[in-house]
Amino acid sequence: MKNENAIMDRIKARIAYHANEHRHTYEIGKGVMDFLARDLLADFKAAGGLFPPVALDGDVYVIYRRKPVKAKVIFIGINADRLFFFNVLRGNIKANFQTYQFTENDIGRSVFLTLEEAEKAVA
Repeated sequence: MKNENAIMDRIKARIAYHANEHRHTYEIGKGVMDFLARDLLADFKAAGGLFPPVALDGDVYVIYRRKPVKAKVIFIGINADRLFFFNVLRGNIKANFQTYQFTENDIGRSVFLTLEEAEKAVA
């Protein structure tokens, strides 16, 4: 909780600085917003924040019988080494399906983020 309050104070200080609060002008231009977004992202990362390489309920492609097949991300986790792992579901849950587990290191090797990448790997 103490760490969260410190981060919130830093974010508020950055917003006040970029919004030029001291001159009472609260409009934030596009260029300032870019700097603000970079600063907030830096704070997020400095606090240990991570971005998973896939999105929950997003689509990925696995190779099944030498063809790229769409699969749905059903779980995302992180281990003690800060390595993301995720489970995907291929097929229809009511009929015929399989689940697979991958790590972020498998992206581009056995699981692909786009159909084009998967097709390239099969060719």
